[in-house]
Amino acid sequence: MKVKDVMTKDVRICGINDNLASAARTMWVNDCGILPIVNNEGITVGVVTDRDICMATGSKDRRPSGIAIAEVMMRQLYSCPPEADIREALQIMREKRVRRLPVLDENKRLCGILSLDDVAVKTRTADKPAELSAEDVEITLDAICRRASQLEAA
Repeated sequence: MKVKDVMTKDVRICGINDNLASAARTMWVNDCGILPIVNNEGITVGVVTDRDICMATGSKDRRPSGIAIAEVMMRQLYSCPPEADIREALQIMREKRVRRLPVLDENKRLCGILSLDDVAVKTRTADKPAELSAEDVEITLDAICRRASQLEAA
C-alpha cells in the first residue's frame, strides 16, 4: 500500500508571514492539528501544529495575532513522497517521533498529509483485509509517545 492511497489530499496551508491567530482559526474551521507552511514559490518550508501554537502563545505571553508563524514553525521538515510504501512512512514517524508527515513531491510541493489516524482508519475497509496489522500502528504510536528518558532506558 502506498502513502498516496491513505493520505489526506485536501490539506489547508498557511504562509510564512501569517500569524498564529490565523493559523489557529484555519485549524479550528477545518478540524486539523497541523498546517504545512508554504513559501511564495509554493515550496513547503515547515509545519506548525496546534501544540506549537498553544506553547508559543503561553510561553511568549503575547497575543497570537502578534506572533508570526516564522517565529514558531518547525523548520526541520520530516516528510515522505506519495509513492512511498506505508510501512516506510510509519518507520519515519517512529524514528522522528511525529504523528503526521507532509507528503511532498520531488520539488517539495505539497501533495497531502499522512497522519497516524489516516493509517489506523483508512488501511482497513469492509471489502478487503487490512494490509497493515493493528500491531503496526500500535508499535508506531508507542515509539512516538515515549518520553526521551524512556527511550534512553530501552
